Amino acid sequence: VPEVIEFLTEADLELVTFIEPVKYNPVTYLKDPELIKRAKKLSLSEQAALAENMSGSQKVHIFYAQKSGCATNTAKLGPEMIPVLKDGNSPQQLSQAFKGRQSFDVSFDGEKVSFPLPDRTSEVVALMDGNWTFSDIQQELGMNWGDFRQIAGGVFNLLNSWNILWLKKDAGSK
Repeated sequence: VPEVIEFLTEADLELVTFIEPVKYNPVTYLKDPELIKRAKKLSLSEQAALAENMSGSQKVHIFYAQKSGCATNTAKLGPEMIPVLKDGNSPQQLSQAFKGRQSFDVSFDGEKVSFPLPDRTSEVVALMDGNWTFSDIQQELGMNWGDFRQIAGGVFNLLNSWNILWLKKDAGSK
């Protein structure tokens, strides 16, 4: 990771994010609350370097970069956004895999990591067909936006960190 940051700096670029961001978050590998608290105080590049050292299995780094000084334009979770699952990740299959579980195990480069699942993950994921907006899903679940936003945010953050969920803007919205 330090070499990637150095390379980008020399090329007048800056890191936007690593792909599969969860692999670059030391909290993924830490269990001790005090160490987690200390790790969260590090810069993002320091956190990524620490996570790389802790995992010991990251041989290739994939990332997005941009010209230094440019404003990062990342999608924000809003009612008009459409959650899109990566090809091969059926909403029904994922929903079934999450159903009734408090946590879910994922293997990264042979290393098994357990992730807590946000409330109602199974219900939300079942409705992520690549066509429905978050507003559509919220209405289908009969929730107000504030409560739904909190649940959907947790689900999005988790699945996006695994690099299996993205957002696209509804073509009909402004």
